[in-house]
Amino acid sequence: MLGLLKERRNKRQTKKTFQSSQDTLPYLNAYADGVFQVKKERFSKVYSFHDINYQIAPIEQKQHYFEQYCHVLSSMDDRAAYQISIVNRDIDLDDLKEKIFLEERDDRFNHYRKEYNHMLAEKISEGNNDIESLKYVTITVEAKDYERAKMILARNESNLVQGFQNLGTALVPLTLTERLALYEEIYRNEITRGFDLTETTKQGLNTKDQIAPMSFEFKRNQGRVGDQYFQSTLLTNFPSRIKDDILTELTERDMKMILTINLQSIAPDKAIRLINRQITGMESDSMDLEQDSLQKGYLRTFVPHNLESGLKNAKAMLEQLQDDNEKLFTTNILITYFADSQDELEAHYEELSTIARRHICTLNILNFQQEDGLASTVPFGNNLLKIERTLTTQSTAIFMPFTSLEFNDANGLYYGMNPLTSNLILLNRKNLHNASGFILGIPGSGKSFASKREITNVLLNTEDDIIVIDPENEYGQLVKNLGGELINVSTNNQHTINPMDITIIDDVDPARKKDEVDPFAFKTEFILSVCDVILGGNMAPKVKSIIDRCIRLTYKAFVQSDFDRKHLPTLEDFYNQVKAQAEPEAKDLATALEMYVLGYLDTFTGHTNIDVDSRFVCFNIKDLGNQLKTLGLLIVLDAVWNRIRKNRDSGKHTWIYFDEAHLLFKNDYAQDFLFQLYKQARKYGGIPTGMTQNIIDMLVSDKAVTMLANSQYIMLLNQAETDTREIKALYSLSDNQLNYVRNAKAGSGLIKYGGSILPFDDQFPRDTDLYQLMTTKLDEVRRN
Repeated sequence: MLGLLKERRNKRQTKKTFQSSQDTLPYLNAYADGVFQVKKERFSKVYSFHDINYQIAPIEQKQHYFEQYCHVLSSMDDRAAYQISIVNRDIDLDDLKEKIFLEERDDRFNHYRKEYNHMLAEKISEGNNDIESLKYVTITVEAKDYERAKMILARNESNLVQGFQNLGTALVPLTLTERLALYEEIYRNEITRGFDLTETTKQGLNTKDQIAPMSFEFKRNQGRVGDQYFQSTLLTNFPSRIKDDILTELTERDMKMILTINLQSIAPDKAIRLINRQITGMESDSMDLEQDSLQKGYLRTFVPHNLESGLKNAKAMLEQLQDDNEKLFTTNILITYFADSQDELEAHYEELSTIARRHICTLNILNFQQEDGLASTVPFGNNLLKIERTLTTQSTAIFMPFTSLEFNDANGLYYGMNPLTSNLILLNRKNLHNASGFILGIPGSGKSFASKREITNVLLNTEDDIIVIDPENEYGQLVKNLGGELINVSTNNQHTINPMDITIIDDVDPARKKDEVDPFAFKTEFILSVCDVILGGNMAPKVKSIIDRCIRLTYKAFVQSDFDRKHLPTLEDFYNQVKAQAEPEAKDLATALEMYVLGYLDTFTGHTNIDVDSRFVCFNIKDLGNQLKTLGLLIVLDAVWNRIRKNRDSGKHTWIYFDEAHLLFKNDYAQDFLFQLYKQARKYGGIPTGMTQNIIDMLVSDKAVTMLANSQYIMLLNQAETDTREIKALYSLSDNQLNYVRNAKAGSGLIKYGGSILPFDDQFPRDTDLYQLMTTKLDEVRRN
């Protein structure tokens, strides 16, 4: 229902003796599309926008953001008024815990879930996680009626939307329900779940009844909204130069508050006339002083500093307006904060006032204007204060509303704390277009711990499967304690992986059919690679044809049995087919295969006898000898690929971890596999992650460089100085950002997530069983 929502009172309230709290709210009417009428011929609309990583951006990027923000301000219509508001709201910690805590399950790992939840609860209490900063733009226009207001608002909206997109954020208009929820939380300190506008109207109520507190009380220098104390203040006395992080410092406080910048641009011709009048007035005052000095016989004229600097600033401002295409704005910056007690309110003022003084500003309490101060701060677009200052575009833009992008993904996993805001970092890599990733850092920086923390979180919190390729035997204890399958791949154990294993998908989803790889074609490529390794490389085309023929013969019974796995062939079956061929080249190939089928390297002969269907599988390849290193890697990687394809058919994600990934890139076959896996992982539900300490070793490979550049999840821990130059170039990092990975303590650094980069710090409590599962430090590991 578009159109005016009539603000009706209950029939019993036809006669008013005193002004009600509803009447105190600074608007007249609300409309179903979220537009509010704030005065007789003034209408407003509110838009939310998300933060960007401004504070840690490179200098060049910061300059770009500043220039783009100047463009946004310059696009503002001088016939409209604007508010930019930062609203710090309380978060229900019980709701937050319900969102991020691991649910208990019917397995034997609830002890670990309780430990994990206890850790999360401690992290929540350490930071500012009970406060969330929301950011809004409010546009207010003058119009005769609602219909005209809609058209003018739409025109103003289109001017701003592109500008915010260029900044890397987006303006999203608030619906009526969302706008009411914002006000309800400010005034009532609560949100009514499932507010039904139609039902409210049927009950004879209106939007003001939905958001009004039980009472308002306004005193000389403070007030009360319901049971909340509040105080409205004005930021004044700006110095000629001010740092661009002042709003960040003011709003990153553990308090419920609203900071609002009220803006009204002045038409260029009016702005120039205004400045000229000011200059004329100050020059006249200066001449009067000079004349007075001459009459009194003084040798020189004393001009007060304020007059002298004011005249200088006015002339500079006029030059900016005329020559630099600057605009002039009337502005005020208001801060209203809330508290549960008088003492807390006074403490809030002292905290904010100290920050203002540090920036050579003054935070003035609005004496006898608390009602207007509150109304002008809340994002209604109704500035009732007449206290304003004129600023140019650039002077206005220095009050940057951007700080640091927070990551609080739905169904996100814990990755540490944001040191800039002390908030939890919750990421869901499945939301990324390309979830593939790397964890990079020198020994002791926390690579293995970071991967184990993510693995543990995935195992305890999802139904996804996990596969680890472990070249250093670092994951055995974690696998053992979390019920996984540890597969020791070597010549002296009983574990067998059949290289002829193949995954056949019976009913491929038609939507995925074009992406499906022919399993026999893929297996043929794999067996060709195996034979190439065994023969030492450079296979002749004739040998490849023999292998192709033998593969078809080897799988013939399996195909004819309608893929009955009882007829699945082994490497020995393939060897027998090769040996039966008449060509001399086949005899040479059979001889080369013999050692791997009948000799002491027969590790991969026979059917698979391990639980490759376990949710958590770890291939320990540390004890693979030199003779089997390449072949073993190929066969393990093929088993991984079979599992990924099988899981996709079951609708399951597969997380794959490659520790010491730089070792795999020294092998051409393993490198090719990883390149294809990273390239196709998304459409197969795979989430691969490589860990390495030597990024320089990987950068010699073009394929590795492509993988590092295209992966949208990169965790950068402490880096060697020689690596920082490469990382800086690869990910366009600033010197400020690089400081987070130089001499960084273990478990801290940077995360590249999609197109954003943020610092993180993950200090996991050491007095937990989970820490013992994940640590690789010899002096901390408890051997069971």
